[in-house]
Amino acid sequence: MDTDSGAGRDHDDCLGANTMSSNVKVAAPQMSAPFSKESVGVNPLRRVGAIVYDTLLVAALLMAITPVFFLFTGAAVTPSSGWLYYVYRAVLVAVICGFFVYFWTAKGRTLGMQAWRIRIERLDGSLPTSRDVLARLLVAAVPWIPAAALTMMAVQSNAPHLFATIAYCSIALVPLNYACAWFDEQRRSWHDRFLQTRIVRQK
Repeated sequence: MDTDSGAGRDHDDCLGANTMSSNVKVAAPQMSAPFSKESVGVNPLRRVGAIVYDTLLVAALLMAITPVFFLFTGAAVTPSSGWLYYVYRAVLVAVICGFFVYFWTAKGRTLGMQAWRIRIERLDGSLPTSRDVLARLLVAAVPWIPAAALTMMAVQSNAPHLFATIAYCSIALVPLNYACAWFDEQRRSWHDRFLQTRIVRQK
């Protein structure tokens, strides 16, 4: 009898152990968020539409701030305004960066992106950090810097005609950054590929 009761207890213990082990959930390894062409394959034209929308909004902000400096200069803020000219430029850059840092880190989309139902995220599905946003703005601006510099020099009255032609052609090459998104599986532009971010459809 003792042997039978001992065997019964061992059997119950085994059943209890099996029941407890079946309730234990094993955490799956963290991986990048899955994507599908329906959610991530954002048409680059949507991005262009959002850029145009946001450009108008940012321009309105800059136009609202500029008159404040007129109180000190009495006219347009030019290099002849001295140190105030550099403060003015720094404020404009801060407003532009602040606009994108706030919207991208808080909501993952600006007002323009919201209108086109798209948002930005990291490859793991999380929202970008302030550092990610600033790096993205800097890298995205790289193609524009030489184009803007060449254009400013080309408008000089003594600039050679060939030089002006090169400057205007450089501007036409800027959209290639977004055109290359057509050939990426996740529709990422070159700065998205570099910074490990992506644009997705907002559900």
